Amino acid sequence: MSNFFKHIIIGSGAAGSMIATELIKKDSSVAIIEEGRSFNSDYFKAKKIATRNKNLWRNGGITAFFGKSIIPYAEGVAVGGTTVSNGGVIERPSIEWIENLKSKFKIDGFEYENLKNIFLEVEQKLNVRDHYKENENQNLDSKIWSNYLDKMKISYRKSNLAHTNCKRSNQCISGCPNDAKQTNVLLNYLPEAKKGGTKIFHKNKVIRIKKVGKHWDIYTINQNKKLIFKCEFLYMAAGAIQTPTLLKKNGLSKTAGQRLGFHLNYQIISKFKDVLNSKNGTIFTTDINHYKNLGISFNPANFQKSYMFSKFSNLNNEQVNLIEKNISNYGMYITQLKVDGFASIKANLFGQPIITYELLNSDLVRIKQSIKIICDILIGSGAEEIILPYDNFKVLRSKKEINNLIDNFNLSKMNFVCAHMMSSCAMGNTGNEVVDGTGSLPGENRLMVVDASVIPECTGESPQLTIMSVAKRIIEIKMWNK
Repeated sequence: MSNFFKHIIIGSGAAGSMIATELIKKDSSVAIIEEGRSFNSDYFKAKKIATRNKNLWRNGGITAFFGKSIIPYAEGVAVGGTTVSNGGVIERPSIEWIENLKSKFKIDGFEYENLKNIFLEVEQKLNVRDHYKENENQNLDSKIWSNYLDKMKISYRKSNLAHTNCKRSNQCISGCPNDAKQTNVLLNYLPEAKKGGTKIFHKNKVIRIKKVGKHWDIYTINQNKKLIFKCEFLYMAAGAIQTPTLLKKNGLSKTAGQRLGFHLNYQIISKFKDVLNSKNGTIFTTDINHYKNLGISFNPANFQKSYMFSKFSNLNNEQVNLIEKNISNYGMYITQLKVDGFASIKANLFGQPIITYELLNSDLVRIKQSIKIICDILIGSGAEEIILPYDNFKVLRSKKEINNLIDNFNLSKMNFVCAHMMSSCAMGNTGNEVVDGTGSLPGENRLMVVDASVIPECTGESPQLTIMSVAKRIIEIKMWNK
């Protein structure tokens, strides 16, 4: 077997699958190197959620960010990357975000006119819709707040979900057992790339990258066996943590990973007088987008007892028993925050990056503001109690208790989850970026960064569509001169 290819892509997720699909249309020598294993719906049906999470996410889903408190980050490690185990939401970035690419970061060729057809192409391929079949007893955790939102004139919308024949199994983030979640590129883009001739080498962890003349040598480990791959053009699509880690480790960039953007999430459990049977729904069916200009959004979460009790693992036995007794009356909700702070890859220990983060005063204001808003919405929608991931899981039953918590808020007592890493190898032409406006490192036209790393600032939305569209546009500009 020859391990020389004209094009090699490191990573098979949103960006890597798109790059492979585009390259194989015009060149027969394309390969993907992927660290993770390949999982399918048969595996998801056979295995328990805890087992799936352990294998789908790096470090079992608890990669740590160190700061005021430790924040876990879930980083996908599988053929298909995080797309296999995300929530199935596909959102376009705002027009303002797109305009900033040129006005703020001096990037040409990524205007809305250049991106809109790519957005549409991806949306059609992934079967993205903002309307889907549901009966009157499904997704009640989303519907219960609609009367209050309408009364208070708070805007909300149906989320854009990439679902086909969803069975409401409520297991999106642990791998869909029904192949309904179409954000999983293992169901669409990767099969197309493979059919065209792309070779996929999974369970290969890249340990070294070396430039030899005009070619690249990529050293990997596969089940304790060392392999060497060679290529003319190398595409970094290993994600916003692994891509800068590889670039720094191999002396290809000194600035990669110095500044990472991310979204900050926290989850709330809420008990209602009405029966919701939240397990009879699916994730993210409604998006409260009224506060997007503040960098705040709210959605219902997947509801499974295993998810809920793993997220709220410090609940005492009495609390757990009470929740289990009235489980049909509970819903779980996610707050997503677009923060002004940032994370950094400080060092590499035993092959793992050490990541620290810093939140700004504006983020503290945004966090407190979001707690006030979501608790008011839930109370106004009939919630009898709210369990916040704060101070050993604070139970709130009135607006007075909510206001008291906010007045005495201590950031270190709040449990967050980090989501949607990006910007670790930010693209641009202002002189402050890691790569230029086509994803290339300075002086390295045959190495391109094409994944979430290049997104110059957080989108405030689920970024899969942005990542895939930017990746395709990089190829159009760099390789096809479009």
